[in-house]
Amino acid sequence: HSLSGVDIVGSGRAEVTGGTVSSDGAVAIGPMTALTLAGGTLAGSGPLTVDGAFAWNAGPITGSGALTVNGSLTLDSGSSKTMTTRTLLNNGAGVWKGGGVVNLAGGAVLRNGGGATLDIQFDSGLGLSGMPLGQLFDNQGTLIKSGGAMTTAVDVPTTNSGVVDIRAGTLRFNQTTYLQTAGATILNGGNLSALGGSGASIQGGVIRGSGTITGNLSNAGTLAPGLSPGRLVITGNYSQTGVFAVEIGGLTAQAQFDQLRVNGSATLGGVLDVDLIDGFVPAAGNSFLVLDGSTSGSFAGTSLPPLPPGLSWQVTIGSV
Repeated sequence: HSLSGVDIVGSGRAEVTGGTVSSDGAVAIGPMTALTLAGGTLAGSGPLTVDGAFAWNAGPITGSGALTVNGSLTLDSGSSKTMTTRTLLNNGAGVWKGGGVVNLAGGAVLRNGGGATLDIQFDSGLGLSGMPLGQLFDNQGTLIKSGGAMTTAVDVPTTNSGVVDIRAGTLRFNQTTYLQTAGATILNGGNLSALGGSGASIQGGVIRGSGTITGNLSNAGTLAPGLSPGRLVITGNYSQTGVFAVEIGGLTAQAQFDQLRVNGSATLGGVLDVDLIDGFVPAAGNSFLVLDGSTSGSFAGTSLPPLPPGLSWQVTIGSV
């Protein structure tokens, strides 16, 4: 069934359960209308714009026309399904649930737009189908992993310029480098795995929180362990040309001051930026092990908070 130059409006539901429905010209779904792909194929070279609710429950999505969801998006992955060539842009409130895998093929792009949210509520993932042809997961809004105690795998090239908020389990990027150009990655009860490519590359923005980063991490933005305060563990190597930001509010690591623990090697550069919190005032002889691991190199600069008269900071970098 071919649609072109069609508006579907009203308070009902448009449902595809079999065959092929193709948007060969512009097709718009009104703000009161729900579009559900429950089987069959959603195809087309024309743009399909959904101002209401779109639920992808089963069946493939194909075609070259952009699929833009301005209302609510539900990715119910109870069964595995594939999007080929098309770009799916979420501009509203998205929920990703169920136990199957969503696959991208033929250069397909899943984009979470600026101002949008996509909440992952399960342990499954986003896969790559066929040869790599530019498939991409691009987060410009807020990506949340709120559910699933195990692992959600994102096995396609990924870029983040928004917020990745990991609240449960592990969010895994193991096929290619996890690339952040701006925004934030937050370990907020969950962990990050980045074993593909060169690991996690923070070229801008901040990575912060308490938990474990499995793999290597390079930091040209800001790394800030803890959520006032806490400990961040990197299982691989750490290299820095950006900022290492530390908060100190007492004498106990993790509980009162931030700590980065590197199980591999840490290559230092960039800036060490320290702030005092919770009204804490250091005394003579206090020490704070803010980076625990085998280090090489040195910070290019430091930004240290003022101390009472007669006191000064000493930054010591050794083999540990």
